[in-house]
Amino acid sequence: MFKACLKVSYFLWNGDYYEQKEGVAMGSPLSSVVANLSMDKFEKTALSTALFKPTIWCRYVDDTFVIWRHGRENLDIFLDHLNKKHPDIQFTMEIEQNHQLAFLDVWVYRERNRLDHKVYGKATHTDRYLHKLSNDYPSQKQGIIKTFTDRARKICGPQHLTTELQYLEKAFLQKGYSHWDIKKLVTHRIGRLLRKHNIRTIYEPTTKIREYPGPIKDRRPPSQLQESTGFHAPVGAPT
Repeated sequence: MFKACLKVSYFLWNGDYYEQKEGVAMGSPLSSVVANLSMDKFEKTALSTALFKPTIWCRYVDDTFVIWRHGRENLDIFLDHLNKKHPDIQFTMEIEQNHQLAFLDVWVYRERNRLDHKVYGKATHTDRYLHKLSNDYPSQKQGIIKTFTDRARKICGPQHLTTELQYLEKAFLQKGYSHWDIKKLVTHRIGRLLRKHNIRTIYEPTTKIREYPGPIKDRRPPSQLQESTGFHAPVGAPT
């Protein structure tokens, strides 16, 4: 059963059925756990057999952050060593430019002998967050603000936090939120007060525009349609 859950994966495309031959099944809840265990075993074997080892090796899923002190030539040898361990696990490499390097959501840069960090945003990022007037749960809107502000506090160094929070405040103000919304949304406060009295708060959006019109398809039986229109469909034809 364990093998079936991990290995059996079929999909239909352009009228043909395909079977996934390599790796764990896409979409399975177990796949991410097993993939991480596999990468853990891979990196332990690779690092223990390397001639030169990195000073720091930090991995998140399949992304690694490495500090290397053995020169560029030995770094290329180390990369080649990693890529020879498994034919289906191949690493690429980015090296710091101008003492800076992006790793996931973190922008890391080097100043003398220490590393500093702040939030990294891609050049294509457009700040298109959920608008205040969108018909979504209030808790979802609050969650977006909380997620980004918490990320700023976790990632930014002390000298960068204020700048990042001001940047987020400006972005959310442009999306219709008020200063009070950004500090603390009202619905969250109401929910906290009601929880003290064992009352659970559930937020529900208002009716959407598409829910006002009735169904477009006529749901009357075919016999009633024929009587009302005078049209008689031949036997076997769709009505």
